[in-house]
Amino acid sequence: MMKMHLPLEIKKRLAEAFEEWIKANIDCIYVHNEKLKERWKKHVEKELRKFKEKKATVPIVAGFAMWILCTINNLGVISGIGANGYVISDETWRRGFDKKTTEKLLFWIAEAMRLTKIPYEVAKQLGWENA
Repeated sequence: MMKMHLPLEIKKRLAEAFEEWIKANIDCIYVHNEKLKERWKKHVEKELRKFKEKKATVPIVAGFAMWILCTINNLGVISGIGANGYVISDETWRRGFDKKTTEKLLFWIAEAMRLTKIPYEVAKQLGWENA
């Protein structure tokens, strides 16, 4: 029987979804000028590269998911994550954000946060604590 490495799979999907979201929504992000927008984009791309290089442990994946949530909310998306997934305000769509990529990204953020509900002993048994 093959063991599934859920944190690794979620890490990959989360990174892909964030890259898609950035490409689809870069023009919706409100910043004071183009130079600042480009600086922001470079910072996010740098953080994404660092995340991809890290091991796929539950704290790393969940922590980066929360960073993404805070980042996109600071950029104008009105959303939240809870026990039942995510919620998003209709105001987000009125601001011009792409619905498909935003909902996909929020789905993977919620999945990453669900990893934190798995007891450490279970994650250790599955080999996830040092992956």
